[in-house]
Amino acid sequence: MVHNVEATQVYLSAAYIFMSHSVLTRQAICCLLLLSCVLGPGRALAETSLQVRYANDNPREIRSSFAYALLGLILEKSGRKFDLQVSELAMSEERARNLIIAQSEIVNVIWTGTGKRFESMLRPVRLPIFGGLLGYRLFLIEKRSQAGFSDVRVLDDLRHFLAAQGSNWADVEVLEGAGLKVYEADYLKLLKLLEARRLHYFPRSVTEIFLEYQRWSPEHPGLAIEKELVLHYPFAAFFFVAMENEALHDAIYEGFAAAHEDGSYLALFQSHPETYEALRQARLTERRLISIPNPTLTQETLDIPRQYWFNPKWLPRDAGAAGLPTAPEPHPRP
Repeated sequence: MVHNVEATQVYLSAAYIFMSHSVLTRQAICCLLLLSCVLGPGRALAETSLQVRYANDNPREIRSSFAYALLGLILEKSGRKFDLQVSELAMSEERARNLIIAQSEIVNVIWTGTGKRFESMLRPVRLPIFGGLLGYRLFLIEKRSQAGFSDVRVLDDLRHFLAAQGSNWADVEVLEGAGLKVYEADYLKLLKLLEARRLHYFPRSVTEIFLEYQRWSPEHPGLAIEKELVLHYPFAAFFFVAMENEALHDAIYEGFAAAHEDGSYLALFQSHPETYEALRQARLTERRLISIPNPTLTQETLDIPRQYWFNPKWLPRDAGAAGLPTAPEPHPRP
């Protein structure tokens, strides 16, 4: 409920008048109690701001990320007072998740790819942050490995390579479910192993790979972006909060829906480099498409209305996204 400023002013004026007398009359006391009930507990003074502590998983890039910009936008659209801050300590996704479960004051919201396991531990704000674009994966590789990937035509060819993935990422189950070999470690270790050719490819979404390559290639000059393939599976990333944090969940969901409704989400999507510019560089329709299923999506995720999933109409034509798969097909119902 939004704080009623006029009612608060009446309350404070009445309090001042009544408290100026040495003895409060019975009528004065009743009046103050009545006004207090109208304003509600804790509403006599300014409304408490919603404390939002965003997990800092990349100290150098976090504030320029699409997800962070989107979170700020939708909190504004929620109509609530809020205090959004990035956690001071950098942390892995796993640590952030554990802190949220423990209801720590250090962090209370994280974004990550969804799946049944994550949704059993944290409460998802069930609207896709990137509209499902995370399911389009290009590969970070070592430069000399391109010839091997140029020979890949079908899924079975890709099974001969070892993929890199972060520890406990939701993608691991998807890739392994398709018969692909996966090695898990923290992000920076994966880059080192990839450059040393101990791992063969690191699938990254089209919204991530170009910015990550730009950021890390000076320190890892042996890396390159594979030129001919795109791996696709239905996938969504959500904001997650603690199961018990209904207030923050509702603020994010309502603000997110409002941003879709008034067009501000689309405006951000079209202008942010992680989305528009990334798709333009990806040349997805020029690549060989390998599709795999995603058995980790819950029915609740599959039931998200199609208006919230990526549609090629979201982007100008020069982004080259025409004809791509959009919303995931629902599982057959029993």
